[in-house]
Amino acid sequence: MPGQITTYTADKEHPWEYTWIEFDGMHAKEALMLSGLSINNPVYRSSEKIYSAKLKESMLYIAHHPTEMPFNLLSHLYMFIDCLMRSSASKTTPSSSGMSTYYLEWAFSYIAQNFQNNITIAGIAESRKIHQNYLCKIFREHVGVSPQDFLITYRMNKAEQLPES
Repeated sequence: MPGQITTYTADKEHPWEYTWIEFDGMHAKEALMLSGLSINNPVYRSSEKIYSAKLKESMLYIAHHPTEMPFNLLSHLYMFIDCLMRSSASKTTPSSSGMSTYYLEWAFSYIAQNFQNNITIAGIAESRKIHQNYLCKIFREHVGVSPQDFLITYRMNKAEQLPES
């Protein structure tokens, strides 16, 4: 987290490797939430070697090519975020299906279009004719937070983007 001092110590029996990348933007916090990273869960652990290799490749490219054209660097950042989200999706339980992904995408879209209104989680679930408990379950499995927490964080992110008056 910006401005936060952190200390890490590896041990000889279980060494580890870490890489840092910093990015910002209109949807940065949402992308991190969707990938399962948060203040309470700040450490990424790769579920598959292919994702950790692609993540590392993207980060190192950005770090070693700072003078490249901005869209080139952005493309590597988007590849990085895509790998984060894919690896998060691969950590879900075997019972997850295409329908849960469909419902989550619907919920994200619904929230993005209606966050400024007085919406509820029950209303979001009802809009797709699913049970509120099911929506909560798939949010926790795939996103790592409740839909209510996601909605609150989404609204706070949008409020931060408002110009000061």
